[in-house]
Amino acid sequence: MKSKPASGTPTRSLGQKPAAQGGLKSSDSNYLKELPTRGLKIEMKSRVAEIIDHADLPSIDIEVRFDFDSAKIRDQSLPDLDALGRALSSPELSGARLLVNGHTDARGGEGYNMELSERRAESVREYLVSHYGISGKRLVAIGFGEERLKDRHDPEAAANRRVEIVNAGDM
Repeated sequence: MKSKPASGTPTRSLGQKPAAQGGLKSSDSNYLKELPTRGLKIEMKSRVAEIIDHADLPSIDIEVRFDFDSAKIRDQSLPDLDALGRALSSPELSGARLLVNGHTDARGGEGYNMELSERRAESVREYLVSHYGISGKRLVAIGFGEERLKDRHDPEAAANRRVEIVNAGDM
């Protein structure tokens, strides 16, 4: 059974080792370790997406609410982010490199959604750094826009507007 913070966001699965999950190749592991913490190019995002899909890395989705057309995190999302921050500060995850993947629904233009998802992923990254002292080197902010819909049958569904945290292995 997955443990859940008070708000209900599961975090135990983040502690599982990526190699045990799906066989993270050494070259993929090295690639994830060397990623810049922000501003990834399109081809870098594509490679990260392939690695996530093929290696079945431990991850959780968090519904983080933002002000409309903004990267400002709403207060109602702070309990989930605080639970995440505590989990990422735990000894079990203290050496992990984590991908903070921002996603949008399909409303709006593709380019705009990509930019918005990047700003939102960066907001979550900065929150974790500033409130929990997590090293910024551990957190890679990536915006995927509408490229990786969770609910492909309903592209505008709220489930698609999320932040995904992926354990990319030890630093």
